[in-house]
Amino acid sequence: MRALHLASLLAALAAFFMPVSALGQQKECPTRTAALDWLAKKYNEHSIWQGINTSGVLVELTVSKDGGTWTLIVTLPDQTTCTITSGEGWRAAKPPDGPET
Repeated sequence: MRALHLASLLAALAAFFMPVSALGQQKECPTRTAALDWLAKKYNEHSIWQGINTSGVLVELTVSKDGGTWTLIVTLPDQTTCTITSGEGWRAAKPPDGPET
């Protein structure tokens, strides 16, 4: 479980540092509900990780049950949701050796 959280955190770091103004440049950004419904229907993806950055932006990772596809989305405070990136072959990374912190 720790490996999944670590991998998810690393995958989402770029979104945490992305300026909110850059998100508005995407051509179509639906509501969060519409985006999640579409990802579930089209790719069988469901949310496995969520975090809120200091700007109040919800960063979320969706993954298909078989790990075949994944999508990193962000939701602005007004519920507008934009895709940051997506890909194939999601798998949890091996956690670093050493004690848990």
